[in-house]
Order: sequence, then C-alpha cells, then structure tokens
Amino acid sequence: MPRYSDDLISEVCAQSDIVDYVSQHVVLKKSGKDYSGLCPFHNEKTPSFHVSADKQLFHCFGCGASGNVIQFVMKTENVDFVDALKIMADRAGIALPEDDEGFNDELREKKKKLYLMNKIAARFFYDRFKTQDGKRALAYLQDRKISSKTITAYGLGYAPPSYDALLNHLRDAGFSDDFIVEGFLASRKDGRVYDKFRDRIMFPIID
Repeated sequence: MPRYSDDLISEVCAQSDIVDYVSQHVVLKKSGKDYSGLCPFHNEKTPSFHVSADKQLFHCFGCGASGNVIQFVMKTENVDFVDALKIMADRAGIALPEDDEGFNDELREKKKKLYLMNKIAARFFYDRFKTQDGKRALAYLQDRKISSKTITAYGLGYAPPSYDALLNHLRDAGFSDDFIVEGFLASRKDGRVYDKFRDRIMFPIID
C-alpha cells in the first residue's frame, strides 16, 4: 500500500469541501453555522447528522459516525483510506505519487519479509491453543465469554512459556536472529536471544 505524507493528505482535505461532497449523499439544511440532515449510515426520522463547514467534519449524534471528508468517502463508498484519498485527490485535481514512490526495492522486500514473519508468528500462536498450556488459555477466553468464532475471526493466539518456542519456529522458517529481534518478536540481552512474548494471550494487529 502506498504511503502519502501528512502534508499531501492535508492538501487533499483542504481542497475538498466536506459540505459540497456530503450534499451529494445527504439533503442538508443550514442550521446555524452548521448543516444537518438524515444520517446516511442508519435509519432515522429526525435529523441527527451534522456537518461543520468551519471544522470540515461530520458527526452523527444518533449512531456516532464521525470524521473528515476522507472518512465520509470511506463509509459511503465502502473503500479503504488510500482509495478514498485517491477519489478526493482526483476531484481536487491533485496528482498523487505512484505506489511505493520513494521506497527502494530493498525496503519493499524487507517490508514484505516482515509481514510474512508476523503472519507465520500469528499462525504459530493460534495453533498453540491445541497444546496443554494453550488449552488453559483457551478456557480463560471462554470464561470471559469470547466465542470460538471470535477467536478465529480475529486470529487470537497464545504465546507459550518457553523462551525459544517461537524463536526456533521462525529460525526453521529461515529467519535470522537479528531479523526476528528487529521485528520485535524476540529480544536480545547479554548476547542471548529469547522470545519476547511468553505465557500470554496474543491479539495480533492485522492492519
């Protein structure tokens, strides 16, 4: 996924009037300094959706949806942040740099390798629920009313108490100790490398 500077994102937002764009989806009426209308994100009969021209933000007091014009595009068009940014940049006549511009091949390959390593680690943690120690962690989650469906959907896992279980697993997958430490899945102290996460439930960050 391409990365864009904060200045470029701010420029796109500054050139994209939120009232003008929202008006294409919502019938807005002037209400003081702001505008109001029926929320496009949930069914309602009394307008609770407000748009601030000064702040360039929207907020619904009914469902809680809020954000700037980019977030509004994301919700109405069902696209991610980058695609929403591209839509508004195109409307504003602002040219965005090509994907991964400014990143050399070495950095791109390193990023892919980091993602792969973390994906392997997440799967390793998930599979630990089948072990004796993992069953204890699984029982704890179930006691907290976290269903198997939720555990699977969010890829929850368990880090075993061993100091080198994940480390050895990643070594077998072809990753060096230095790379594992750099990826924050292991730590190094006094020349010794060991698993960073031990005897704990893991909640992987997917995005």
